[in-house]
Amino acid sequence: MQIIKGASGYAARLLGVQIYDAEKEYRVSPFCIFVTAEDGNVLAANLLTREILLLSVEELAFLQGNRFCGALARTFAEKWYLVAPEFDAYETVERVRALVAAAKSTPDVILDYQILVTHDCNARCFYCYETDRIARHVPMSEKTANAVADYILAHAHGKRVMLRWHGGEPLYNIEAIRTIVRRLTAAGQDFISEIYTNGYLFDADIVREGMEAWHLMRVQISLDGTEEIYNTCKAYIYKDDPSPYQRVMRNIGLLLETGVTLYLRVNIDRHNMDMLKSLADELYARFGSPENLGVYAVGLYEDRENINTVRTADGRTEIVNAIIEFDNYCRRLGIARENPLGNNIKLRRCLADNPSAIQIFPEGQLSKCDHAAEGCLCGDVVHGVLSQEAVTMWRERANSPANCRGCAIYTDCIRLKNCRDDGPAECDASYKAERLHKLENAVRFVYRRYLRAAQSENGEEK
Repeated sequence: MQIIKGASGYAARLLGVQIYDAEKEYRVSPFCIFVTAEDGNVLAANLLTREILLLSVEELAFLQGNRFCGALARTFAEKWYLVAPEFDAYETVERVRALVAAAKSTPDVILDYQILVTHDCNARCFYCYETDRIARHVPMSEKTANAVADYILAHAHGKRVMLRWHGGEPLYNIEAIRTIVRRLTAAGQDFISEIYTNGYLFDADIVREGMEAWHLMRVQISLDGTEEIYNTCKAYIYKDDPSPYQRVMRNIGLLLETGVTLYLRVNIDRHNMDMLKSLADELYARFGSPENLGVYAVGLYEDRENINTVRTADGRTEIVNAIIEFDNYCRRLGIARENPLGNNIKLRRCLADNPSAIQIFPEGQLSKCDHAAEGCLCGDVVHGVLSQEAVTMWRERANSPANCRGCAIYTDCIRLKNCRDDGPAECDASYKAERLHKLENAVRFVYRRYLRAAQSENGEEK
């Protein structure tokens, strides 16, 4: 066997080496997955310890057998690919998460800010879940923006913070971004940022400002398809622009030239599933496959509390299959969003259960969820968190031993009880298939990176 990625992270450190007992009947860990790489080799990834091994034919046959003894059994057991009968996968993951949460608890330190500078938007997407907020046309005022900056400075405690610019369309209220950035910069606060946008309002000057003043690390632009479908779905308010799609494509080019990481999120449903490959082909033809470009697809938001948006099981499977097919196609073109297998199991679902993260609305209210705005306010930037009960409520988990014990992806899955995405929803086959697809490709990405590094090293030696 060859180690492609060593064991790492909290779980590996807490578990250490498993003591092998030849008298016990070992079994393959539920967190061991086998992934066939592009070159035909088979990798064994331990999703608990995050180790990745390149297996020989004999080692693969051994792990896929039903009798585990001898030197190989000892080796795989010590590395937690084989586990003893008493090993409880669910409780092990929960124990690691609880210990890490206790060790990393830092009350009153907030380092991750999702800032909605406006509810308004220059597009009128038919599927937007923020339509009711857009109707209020509430931008963040200069006074509130200054209060936001004060709140950040009071809770950063001298550490670097992440600012995530959201809306509506955040560039529709660029002055609020500028006010916050100026205040933080003047105070010497270290920060980086990313922006979630439709990309229409960028130009060369704003791109430059974003890189130099906002410290942009990532930009995400939402797409809805090829030109005709995009223009119809977005329904921009600029009726004199014959094709907003062309302007957004121009701006994608401007951003790629800076080297900033650019994610293109393709929102899909039945109205645009047929054109996904055509869109990928066009993106590749226009931009090639630069390393800072990542394209991926997401099904349109499914509010499980709204009967009009809830899909049937078959409908969900159809969307997931389209997402996986599109992702595979983009990967063959070299434009897919790639994420390596991380060093840790998943410790948090989102800002809702992240004690060091908060969302700030345009009026300055504090919140723990952007999909349930009216029911999750917990304070404001002037007075701070006023309802610890609301904060605690959003951390409640929906995972259970009955549903999650023995599930291979549980190391990378956290479901929240009060989340409109998680709580009422079944963890069905399509849910698992999409997440397993992502994990397998994360393993393949690490392997490809390992091979490139080895080739580079061999080249230098020659």
